[in-house]
Amino acid sequence: MYEIMTRTTLVGIGRLGSSLMKQWDQINEEIGVFHPSEEKVKGFISNYKNGTPVSIKGLPNTNTIIMALPATRIADFLKQNHHSQVTYVNMATALKTSDLQKEFPELQIVSMKFVGHSMDLFKNGEGYFITEQQSPDDIVDLFTRIGEVRKGDPEIVNEINKLATYYGIKAAVELENELKLKNYDQSLINRALSAITPEVIKSYQRKDLGHFAQSVADEVKESFKR
Repeated sequence: MYEIMTRTTLVGIGRLGSSLMKQWDQINEEIGVFHPSEEKVKGFISNYKNGTPVSIKGLPNTNTIIMALPATRIADFLKQNHHSQVTYVNMATALKTSDLQKEFPELQIVSMKFVGHSMDLFKNGEGYFITEQQSPDDIVDLFTRIGEVRKGDPEIVNEINKLATYYGIKAAVELENELKLKNYDQSLINRALSAITPEVIKSYQRKDLGHFAQSVADEVKESFKR
């Protein structure tokens, strides 16, 4: 793998990393990609025209390292790749940047927490991110190019994503169980889960429910008042 100078290097080629990379690639933003496996890097960047491989020796030559890694893997990565001249971006929802900063006081670490689901970001773009007030302008600008960036308390994202996930799964499980009790075919159950419920939620959010859906919404809201 050859060495290359990049302003930004992405570490993490899972769901979130893939979603970010796709959006940056579509606006022709050149992004370096690091992974311990050179073969995985080659396979990953083959899907993008603006992705460039970065070796472990090339990491100190980048300005910003975006850590789209699971919370459990970030500390180990930083222990092996700590460079004081680099700004690290913590994207792990469940990992407080303040805790990371205490563990690695010599490093500059900022948050950029994604509100939403990585598959939605992959398909539709229009990301929504929350970062600290003091985040560097170049990092804010990088994420602004693929969505909206709000400055505030990034730690609220953990609660928002957790609650949204909980209630989303709760609704899916309750609907699936109810339809199974009525002995509907699995194909119909799958259709209800994949095509009806998600679109109803989107229409509710847009305040664009049809007559039937609005009558159901009114009934549900009335039940909460009792």
